[in-house]
Amino acid sequence: MKPHPLKDMRHRVNVLMPQSRCDEAGGMAQNWFELGTFWAAFTPIGHNSLNIGHTLERTITHKMTLRYDERIKLGFSVQHQERMFTIEWVMDPEERKEFLVLLCSEHLKRESHV
Repeated sequence: MKPHPLKDMRHRVNVLMPQSRCDEAGGMAQNWFELGTFWAAFTPIGHNSLNIGHTLERTITHKMTLRYDERIKLGFSVQHQERMFTIEWVMDPEERKEFLVLLCSEHLKRESHV
């Protein structure tokens, strides 16, 4: 899988990381914090399914390629303009720590993290 050349990384995306904390009622609340803003190649790929652990199926809707950053993990979110995505898979396609390919599923409007 060849990463996009740098010239295709023309979209600004914000990567958000989850952090759980105790709320006032003693339960757990999840907040989202911005990890950083990145230039990314942003490609819709349709509705491909990804089987995770032979039990969970996710619908992958977009592929994003960006510069390598070891802090980006599975389960983080990506904001592109007004749209939100969950990172379902993170790959370093050539294992050279130059690029990351993120396979993402788009959130519905009511699932906003910001």
